[in-house]
Amino acid sequence: MTGVSGHGNRTGDAAGGQGVQINHGSGNTQNTTIYNTASPSLVPAMHQLPRALADFTGRTAPLNELEQFFGRGHGHGHGIEDAPPILLVYGMGGVGKTTLAVHLAHRIKSAFPDAQLMVALGGSDIATTTSNAALDHLMRSLGLDPSRAPQDFDGKVALYRSLLVDRRALIVLDDASRAEQVEPLLPASAACAAIITSRSALPGLDGVERYPLPVLLEDEGIGLLARLVGDRVHRDLDASRRVVDLCAGLPLALRIAGASMTTPARVQLPISSLLQQLKGEDRRLDRLTDGRRAVRATFAASHRALSPEASRVFGLLGLLRIPVLCLGMIAELSGGGRDEVESSLAELVDAQLLQVVGDRYKLHDLVRLLAVECSEGVETDERSVSLRRAFDWYLGQTRTMGARLYPGRADLCEEAGGWAQARFADLEGEATGWESPVRLATRWFEAEQQSLVAVVKQCYASGLDETCWRLTESLVPFFELQSLWSEWRETHSIAFMAVARSGDSRAEARSLRNLALLEHVQGHWDKAISAFERCILIFRGSNDVHETAVTLARLGKTHRDRGGWDSALNSYDVALPILREYGDRWWEASVLSGMGDIAMDRSRWKEGARCANLALSIFRELGDRRSEGFALVSLGIMNRYRGLPGEAISCFESGISILRDAGDKWWEMTANVSLGMAYCQQGRLDHAHRVFDDCLGFFEALHASWWQALTILGIGDVHLGRGQWDDAMSCFDESLPIFERFGDQWWVAVTMVSAGRCHMGAERPQEAIDVLAGSVDIFDRIDAEWWRAVSLCELSKVHAAQGSTRLAVSHLREAVGIFRDYEDHLREEAGEQSLASLLRAADD
Repeated sequence: MTGVSGHGNRTGDAAGGQGVQINHGSGNTQNTTIYNTASPSLVPAMHQLPRALADFTGRTAPLNELEQFFGRGHGHGHGIEDAPPILLVYGMGGVGKTTLAVHLAHRIKSAFPDAQLMVALGGSDIATTTSNAALDHLMRSLGLDPSRAPQDFDGKVALYRSLLVDRRALIVLDDASRAEQVEPLLPASAACAAIITSRSALPGLDGVERYPLPVLLEDEGIGLLARLVGDRVHRDLDASRRVVDLCAGLPLALRIAGASMTTPARVQLPISSLLQQLKGEDRRLDRLTDGRRAVRATFAASHRALSPEASRVFGLLGLLRIPVLCLGMIAELSGGGRDEVESSLAELVDAQLLQVVGDRYKLHDLVRLLAVECSEGVETDERSVSLRRAFDWYLGQTRTMGARLYPGRADLCEEAGGWAQARFADLEGEATGWESPVRLATRWFEAEQQSLVAVVKQCYASGLDETCWRLTESLVPFFELQSLWSEWRETHSIAFMAVARSGDSRAEARSLRNLALLEHVQGHWDKAISAFERCILIFRGSNDVHETAVTLARLGKTHRDRGGWDSALNSYDVALPILREYGDRWWEASVLSGMGDIAMDRSRWKEGARCANLALSIFRELGDRRSEGFALVSLGIMNRYRGLPGEAISCFESGISILRDAGDKWWEMTANVSLGMAYCQQGRLDHAHRVFDDCLGFFEALHASWWQALTILGIGDVHLGRGQWDDAMSCFDESLPIFERFGDQWWVAVTMVSAGRCHMGAERPQEAIDVLAGSVDIFDRIDAEWWRAVSLCELSKVHAAQGSTRLAVSHLREAVGIFRDYEDHLREEAGEQSLASLLRAADD
């Protein structure tokens, strides 16, 4: 076995140089000189770090963190006394690993004064530097004569490590490709250290600190661009931010782009000229080269090292214009098994051509451009088949998840079908004990939201019109759940172009119905009604009875929310028997719920309770928790109007809990408005105010002006309860014109009742009389007799306070009669007592 003594066994030679004495283990010592510092060709090169870049910027936090690892100036900070600190910085090509490593090495070199050595391993090239060649370089750098060193590889490694004993040396190993290439080059002495850079995390390399180097954040990218280009960057920050975005935060791309602006021909041009150069995706990689460096070449080096199957999968990913990719879809795209595809994806991730984002994958924006170029090699037939498989996967998944959001809706469940149901089993296997299928489906939609919108666009661009509109339709339950109105409108605009191109009138009607639903949700009643009526004409023209009934149910709800109760009931009366005939229990329950709401609006409490409880039982029978939550909220509103705030709050809290569990933020907040009103009715004004404040911020962010008006009305009632007349009236003055703009006469009149109470509290009796009389007229006109009685009671109080007993008694008697007719015994009894007091006062 070959042994190497350290610094203590040196002998001089004839030339006055120094040599290393080798003991071959036989007891005889031979003085064999294997390095000679006097030889001009073997002068040690102990300090090899290249210069640090003066324009280096944007990596302050990583440098500080990594410097702490090496424990500069106070011993190693990695926490193991007898092991050298070894750092692996890994990341995609062009992200600046080498530049960071050099800067870090310069920062810590004072802790390693004996030597700072650097080897370029060429890991991204086909002809990588072998460990043996790297050892020769390192030994030569230390003044050794490799030709006189042991010829066996293990002996050479032992010699190299022995020569580092008692030396404080830093070894920088740049662009490593695999663990076995690096392992022999690492020092064993705790007084030494090593920095490795690689595109791979080198999973087989033990005992190293791994640091993944990300791309630059926007501000960091702006900083680098400014160091390269100068003040032009800050003179047009919008264009500069866009340049950083188009370079995807990649330092190499930014350096090349910035350098192009320093040539004599472009040194005076604004940054917007660079932006124009980079805008086109088809030429961006061509622009990001300066002859010496090229972004495409950096990525291509990683691509060349891939296995044939991983290279094929990479090319197929270039067919997609989707930001986030999941394993199931990629398996469908490639036509392979999940295990086989997962192996290829792992190879792409290790080569830094694919990024892991949670349980999904993502192509860096510039890497995606290389994938697009690679996809051009995919044959036309395979391209078409692969895309259709991938888009069908998305369609099946969205149908399945939509059915989970509304488990009782036959139309959604039937559309989902067995194909997609089987694929949902993977997600069900991920469920935790507290997550419902609704929440699981919501999580899936949330993760895929951007991708699904992108798929709709690409389906249309690929001419897959039926897949396009069906996928868009399948997204509606989620868009409604999350109040994603802009995405809803954007995708349906694309769907309309698809159905127009296909000439499918039934598809046109279904897409139009979904857009009408959006108009309804946003409070655009007239647009919604017009669109629903057009759908009904199309469905009736094609003799599609069931779709006609479903659309009538939608139309009925819109009429009801607009205050058109008779029109709503006409739609419901036609739809209900058809839905029962078709056995469509979910839509039957939905119509019953709407009928209950109208009965409640008209203060027909028994009828309303009967319909609401029927709907609630059906939703529970179907296992539709979300719709059960809606039904409970409707019952809560009914109890609040009946003067039973305690029962109302119980219903609201149960319903809101269900909606929150389903992730339905929109309907949760709308229900909270009613909860706040019940708190106000119960005198819990602080509770009410907190609820209204939360709701108002939510609705303002969505520009949901009708709901803003309702919330502001609730805040006004809180101020009214506190006797803050001016603040209350300010709220009523703000909400009233919004209800008028929507043509919502019922809420106009309700607001006028609150305003009348406010005027009375502020001792403005004539204003109170005028506004309350106006509310009486509106309730009379829209056939809201119970509410007319409420207004008459308030009007009676004002006249009584003014001494107009005759008018007060007249209004109160009429109100008591109405309450009696509606079997509202609480208000009837209260009215009788007030009437008796008025008559006694008149007698006195």
